[in-house]
Amino acid sequence: MRGAEIIERMKEITGRRTQTDLAELLSVAPSTVSIYSRRTSVPDSWIRRLIESHRANPEYLLHGIGAKVLDGTDSLTTGVPVITQRLCPDGTFTFLDDPLRQAVYSRDWLSSLGSVKKMLLMVADGEHMAPTILPGDRVLVDQSNRELVSYKYYVVRIADCLECVQLQFAPSSLILRYANPAYPERAIPRSQLDTPEFGVVGRILHLCRDFP
Repeated sequence: MRGAEIIERMKEITGRRTQTDLAELLSVAPSTVSIYSRRTSVPDSWIRRLIESHRANPEYLLHGIGAKVLDGTDSLTTGVPVITQRLCPDGTFTFLDDPLRQAVYSRDWLSSLGSVKKMLLMVADGEHMAPTILPGDRVLVDQSNRELVSYKYYVVRIADCLECVQLQFAPSSLILRYANPAYPERAIPRSQLDTPEFGVVGRILHLCRDFP
């Protein structure tokens, strides 16, 4: 059963030798751990508990993939939150920062790009940036990098909507450029920068794409 495999990895990360020892750490009865060892998974609260207490990598706990721990002082890797909200050129958005969803990156590599603690991995949607950025692509965003540079790519907020765009300065405005010619450029007056109507979330540093 997969539950038993997860429990074994939990014991490995925490240094607990028995299910009774693990149950004590999780503040549950030993019989509860035994029950879940015969099921296909374990409660999400257990995974969150180990993420908080031992910086456990959820991908390793659940699937046995990747580094065992995240963001430890001696770790070469760190976790970046995966924001479940999808970027779109229209519609509302809500950030759902699920601690179970983290992408693992080399700490040194992230540090070479920007502020590690301000990184987010977001999922793109819509055709407005195709073929440069396609629906389903994951963009690595540094929220600390909001310095605007022409022809660089950013995630921006327009009212209650997020967009992935290329920016260009004009004398009196900021031009939002889209890779898809079906979407015309948009001009944002400089007076609207950093207002409820418009804001920069962060600069896009890296793109990940799954190939069929």
